[in-house]
Amino acid sequence: MPSVFDHLDPDDRRDVFGGLVRRRYGSGEFVLHQGGPPSSMYVIEAGQADVLKVLAGGTTRFVCRLGEGETFGEMSMLTGSPISASIRAATTLDVLQLDAADLRRIGAAYPVLFHNLAAILARRLARVQQD
Repeated sequence: MPSVFDHLDPDDRRDVFGGLVRRRYGSGEFVLHQGGPPSSMYVIEAGQADVLKVLAGGTTRFVCRLGEGETFGEMSMLTGSPISASIRAATTLDVLQLDAADLRRIGAAYPVLFHNLAAILARRLARVQQD
């Protein structure tokens, strides 16, 4: 899967990663809850996370599993809309957390990040439209 950090050389990655918050979640722990307020964007460094959607009537549907390099939370962070799905660690999950200011700062220094993010969101939209 493509990553928002694709096309950055190792030195640039070290610079970017050094300024970000790292978080670890245990298997089964929720990172984000559907309907919650927008907060941050997360990039998976290691592990896997499940995307879960609560449907009308209260049933929960498994949407997909995310892995290393993939992102979540960016849509609500960018739009200001409530979080559209819950994210639960499927394994021990290590993530980098970026808030809107981090994204603006890093994107200004490395514009390829905005291109990568746009490509990721376009692929995700195409996948959703196929379902």
